[in-house]
Amino acid sequence: MILSAADINRLEKISTLRGVVSILGSWLVIAGAITLSAQFSWLYPLAVLVIANRIMALGLLVHEGIHQLLSPSLRLNDLLARYLCAIPTVISLSKWRVRHLIHHRFVGTSADYDAYLYTYFPLPIGRFLKQLLSGQIFLGHLLYFTDLDRVLKLKGLPTAPALKSKESDAVSFLLFYVVVVVVLSVFGWWMEFLLFWILPYLLCQPMTLLYNCLEHSGIYGNADENHRSRTITGSRLLVGLFMPLNVNYHGEHHRFPKVPQYNLSQVHQLVFLANPRVLFYQDFVDTLKNVILR
Repeated sequence: MILSAADINRLEKISTLRGVVSILGSWLVIAGAITLSAQFSWLYPLAVLVIANRIMALGLLVHEGIHQLLSPSLRLNDLLARYLCAIPTVISLSKWRVRHLIHHRFVGTSADYDAYLYTYFPLPIGRFLKQLLSGQIFLGHLLYFTDLDRVLKLKGLPTAPALKSKESDAVSFLLFYVVVVVVLSVFGWWMEFLLFWILPYLLCQPMTLLYNCLEHSGIYGNADENHRSRTITGSRLLVGLFMPLNVNYHGEHHRFPKVPQYNLSQVHQLVFLANPRVLFYQDFVDTLKNVILR
């Protein structure tokens, strides 16, 4: 056994307080970046990068909600994930939950509906940059996270009744963005919305695609199920920028999906110290150079 039962019980303990702090912390950083940039215009490029990073973090907190890791209460977990993280970042919690749990169950096999993200690497650097920067990424995000059945048809993959979520976030999306439009219209904040939300949101898409590519590319289909997911190590700056909230510990997450993100670093330390070969570890830059690009 990699971890003792006592370790697993301790690491799988879910704290509503820590979940709420993670969510509010991301929103406070966004508010701080906007405030500082408004006072010191030369900070705007940095503010865009910071806000994009925090939008990624909010998306990853939706991922926490998918696994019910924001609160032991499923109702509170879904309220936090849906209304404070998912709806503002144009993600359907119910749709992504269906798709993502299939990914966990069938990772590295033909039944994994996320396989298209990882199986066409390596790519020439020019084509990779085109993938990262093309408008298709933004459209792909909207389709992937908000319209599961349509995505599956576009990818030429089979649909099945089991894939259809009984829940719908359509009404929540509609109400939220009606309120946004009303507020922007009343206060005349359209330019601020463009500068401090839309542009960082667009930047967030290639950043998200990059870390998605790093997680499984080059080891997809490995005979050892525990080596089909990659844990990324290396520069704290690079990892923190492109893989916030410990999402770089992806091998640990797949092996222990009930462990919340704030405990994954402990899993990494315990597993790595016990047996470094149990999970697959690779440096950020090495993965990019040797697996993603050619």
